[in-house]
Amino acid sequence: MSESTESKVVEKFRKSLSQDELSEDIRVVYRVAGGMPHERLEHEFTLTGIGKSDVRMGDELRAMAPQEASAELDGSETRDLLEQIGVSLDELVPRSEARFLPDSVVGSITIEVDGETETLFFLADEDQRIAEEEDRLPAEARSLAPERVAASPLTGAMQSINTVSERLLKGEEE
Repeated sequence: MSESTESKVVEKFRKSLSQDELSEDIRVVYRVAGGMPHERLEHEFTLTGIGKSDVRMGDELRAMAPQEASAELDGSETRDLLEQIGVSLDELVPRSEARFLPDSVVGSITIEVDGETETLFFLADEDQRIAEEEDRLPAEARSLAPERVAASPLTGAMQSINTVSERLLKGEEE
């Protein structure tokens, strides 16, 4: 998402983060879903500005029945996750620009601030995302693409959300 096309909701979200004004009126919903039939993945993680979190996850490939958990995250962990998400938003696209192959694992992040929402999308499968990113690069830059994509803010945010989700599903609160 370019600076010029940044939505009002994303602007308000980033302003709230920069001014340390995190409240219950800020809500982020991270969703990842997709895959081939019988290999479906469903993951939803919700976090409010005051640390209320919910996670739902099911993974047919790992024979994981749907699970749910809720917890209150501490302020520093909440802030860290929201900041990682805020930085990663530049790598996401609105629905009008989202183009994914059938059976892809697709993610979305919905930002809600004061009742207004914005949903942005991304290719959640890291290998596919790296390949797609490489295809957009000039030939001489392609050899550097895996390191660049792997170090992207989106990858870091996804890893953090997955770590917190797994911890919550195991019943471990920090």
